[in-house]
Amino acid sequence: MPDTDVEKDAKTEEPTPRRIEEARERGQVAKSQELVSVLVTLAGLVFLWIYMPFLYKTVHEMVRWALETFNSPVPENPAEVTGVIIGAAGRALVMVAPLAGVVFVTAFFANVIQFGFVAAAESIAPDINRINPAQGLKRLFGVRTAVQFLFSMAKMTLAAVVIYFFVRWRGPRLTALVDGTVHNGVAAVLTEVLFLAATMLMLFLMLAVVDCVFQRHQYHVDLRMTREELKEELRRMEGDPAIRARRRAAMRRLLFSRMFAAVPESDVVVTNPTEFAVALRYRQDNDRAPVVTAKGRRKVAERMRELALENGVPIVERPVLARGLFFAVDVGGEVPPELYQAVAEVLAYVYNAHGNRKAA
Repeated sequence: MPDTDVEKDAKTEEPTPRRIEEARERGQVAKSQELVSVLVTLAGLVFLWIYMPFLYKTVHEMVRWALETFNSPVPENPAEVTGVIIGAAGRALVMVAPLAGVVFVTAFFANVIQFGFVAAAESIAPDINRINPAQGLKRLFGVRTAVQFLFSMAKMTLAAVVIYFFVRWRGPRLTALVDGTVHNGVAAVLTEVLFLAATMLMLFLMLAVVDCVFQRHQYHVDLRMTREELKEELRRMEGDPAIRARRRAAMRRLLFSRMFAAVPESDVVVTNPTEFAVALRYRQDNDRAPVVTAKGRRKVAERMRELALENGVPIVERPVLARGLFFAVDVGGEVPPELYQAVAEVLAYVYNAHGNRKAA
């Protein structure tokens, strides 16, 4: 994170994947708290809408139970008092637990959809910078604080506008409820309140999406690097033994895939017969000399022989020649003059026995 404006201006390079991964390991992720709050509230309202009949019934039973309990003689036995307390707590838990579960699950998934699952012990470890007054002042006058203030003002303005038009539109209907029954009045008021809350939440959700985009942008801005940091990062990556090993493994896989693809296009595969295998190609119009298209030993040689058999490429056993070609010529290289005679004899044998398979 930049500490000064000078450092911020110097951080012009985009963060590397390694820097982003290290930030995730520290618990630093792009997160919109606005989006979490809106989704949690929206899920709670939807659940309450579905849960309302059961909730109404539960509240009705709880009120009746409370009235019956208060009208009963005061219990003198401590066990009876404990039973009353447990009964009240149990009924309250029945009402609250489902809603609390919905809120918890929604909050969890609202975070997961933003940045995936992150378990970083460092993010909950004590940090002296969190109580550092200087750091607190920088956060107070930072970009994020200013944006949060603007979002708060926008939410307050939207809420005021929505409530104003809601009262003008639905106010007469709510006033008419005075002449109705209590049951119908309560149900109607709850319906109107949920409608008002859902309307505001839809507007807040649009603001939350904007905040989510901003938080992702600001996250990458905060992780930007200076040129010196980028060079140091690249040096560390180059010096990492695990990265070098992965790079070598990837290069080997690429080389083997290219070699195996070249075997079916070759004229002959010269073998040891089990230790070495070298594939040769010669096109009179294109090649100055025979070319080694693939070579390998042990399992690679075995795979080359399998490909040759599958694609009808002749296999010729010449142990000395196969060993000499394997150590003397790289893949894609031309046969050296000292091996011309031996290779020419093999190609002549193949052309006489099988014909020139790939004549140019």
